[in-house]
Amino acid sequence: MKTLLLGAAFVAALFHLKLDRSLPAKDTTVAAPTELSLWYSQTPNLPVTRVTLTGPNGPVAVGKPTLASAPKSPVIVPITGPMPAGAYTVNWITASSDGHPIKGSYGFTVK
Repeated sequence: MKTLLLGAAFVAALFHLKLDRSLPAKDTTVAAPTELSLWYSQTPNLPVTRVTLTGPNGPVAVGKPTLASAPKSPVIVPITGPMPAGAYTVNWITASSDGHPIKGSYGFTVK
């Protein structure tokens, strides 16, 4: 029974949305970007998608996330605040098509 439950949990995890890649990418050093691009394994539920950006001086202002209509398009988040050199953390939360909330974070550095 234990193996069956573990197998079911593994299969369920395969179908949940996850962050596949981003720009700026995780653990990279870049020039100050003007937007964040987040590619997910499934089309995210945009009305519940939230993205925050925190830098060396605290929160950085960002615009509303948008999603192009083309398949496999990234969620685009404009950066509207200043981006001085230093370490940044992107925190995101969204939901997959089944409504299950998914969240995560990653960091990058501005040179």
